[in-house]
Amino acid sequence: MRKVLVATEFIRLHFPDVFLNGEQELTLTDALKMRTIFTKNVDQVEKMTAEILESIHNNESFKKAISAYEKAAAVEAGGYINPAQKASSFRSALRLHLEENLADYMGPGDFALFGGKVVTPHADLTIMRNGLPHVAIETRPGKRGVQVREIYELLGVCGLRLKPVAKNWIICDPSWTRYLQQIEKCRSDVSLKGLSVGIFDPDSSRPQVSWSDSRQSFADKN
Repeated sequence: MRKVLVATEFIRLHFPDVFLNGEQELTLTDALKMRTIFTKNVDQVEKMTAEILESIHNNESFKKAISAYEKAAAVEAGGYINPAQKASSFRSALRLHLEENLADYMGPGDFALFGGKVVTPHADLTIMRNGLPHVAIETRPGKRGVQVREIYELLGVCGLRLKPVAKNWIICDPSWTRYLQQIEKCRSDVSLKGLSVGIFDPDSSRPQVSWSDSRQSFADKN
């Protein structure tokens, strides 16, 4: 309810014509994003207002304008990275780390790291044992917010793989640390076994996967 009031007041003050136009397609999310952009681009408010007002009656153009300013604000803050690029970079860093340290994680044996298409549903990475899928790995780069629905969907995918693989690993960027308890609760709700969740920081001076449950034994993870 608070978000609705904040968004309504913002639109009323900065876009009175839109506020009075009951037929304008303007979502709560778009209004809140606009408000966030305003607070981050104080020096460009007048210019931004004019440009957005020119496109606001075209929903697609409006969203493009919002996206452009959101990216500009992030670039100014030194924080914008294309989400696809961010995911690819995180996955590449993790893959390199696992390839170089696979024996430390898996112990002695015929283990090798492959892409995730050797299992179904496809994973990001797969650890093979004696030529057969053994551990399916899901990777999750940094994210500002995660919904519970996304966690259940992720665990559901892992659950579907329990026949072709012995274990599932979910290895996340440090920003996911705040969601570890929620992941554990959701896993308990669906009684999903054979899952290890870890945090990996590629920017650390000594990158290492830190497992969420320190009580897990080496045998539990491999």
